[in-house]
Amino acid sequence: MKKGKVEWSLTESAAANARQALPELLRQFCASGDRLIEEQAPPAKLHQLRLEGKHLRYTFEIFTAIYGPRMNDLMKILKETQGYLGDISDATATGTWLKQQHIQKEPESQQLAVFLDHRANKLAQEFRQFWDTHWGLPEYR
Repeated sequence: MKKGKVEWSLTESAAANARQALPELLRQFCASGDRLIEEQAPPAKLHQLRLEGKHLRYTFEIFTAIYGPRMNDLMKILKETQGYLGDISDATATGTWLKQQHIQKEPESQQLAVFLDHRANKLAQEFRQFWDTHWGLPEYR
């Protein structure tokens, strides 16, 4: 995911910088998500969006006072987005860890691997629907 650089002006106030830069950061996040959703990215690839969303949310939290209560809805959706992406990441990371343990031939390990793969794919599908019904709406952009 290629992100453009957002410049902060040393001669402007924090509020002026936030009004200039934060919408661009949100636009970049939405563009990244749209691209991943459109290409039906596999669950493991969605981890990139999770990291980008985490940085976006932390940045927005710093400037919540500047934007006031209007920011609350956006922060709620960002947190919900991170929840979906975190669950997907947990399933894929656990599957990767399981492979690293070199116990793939054990029947229990095989069952767990199938379960985790199925879970990650199911959660990724649910996330795609969530993205369309939330980030696909103009009021969040």
